[in-house]
Amino acid sequence: MFEKVFKFWCFLCLVAWCSGCSDSLESTVRGVVTYQGKPVVDAMVNFHPKQHSPTAYDMTDQRGRYFLKTGTSNGIVPGGYWVTITGAPESGFPQQYQMRGTSGLDFEVVSGKNQIDIVME
Repeated sequence: MFEKVFKFWCFLCLVAWCSGCSDSLESTVRGVVTYQGKPVVDAMVNFHPKQHSPTAYDMTDQRGRYFLKTGTSNGIVPGGYWVTITGAPESGFPQQYQMRGTSGLDFEVVSGKNQIDIVME
């Protein structure tokens, strides 16, 4: 009997948690990543949350543009984020941008549409 009750409560918690997930991706973030004024191509842009929420990410295109997604859904949870940019060594930008502690990239995502251009020097 205890096992059935426990499983039922676990199921309810999971349903409640997941239903909150879909509503929380109320923001979108797009932008352009540049290094020394030139677009950064084929780099991974990661927005690491300062609070408890999933990481959002995207790969830049040939013009350095990105549009964040969380998992397989477009969008991101509003809040504060540390940002890292990772790319192939031939991309030429400094490795400091690849780690949260050294990137110096820190942004606030608000509800709705956000344009966040990332300028690396």
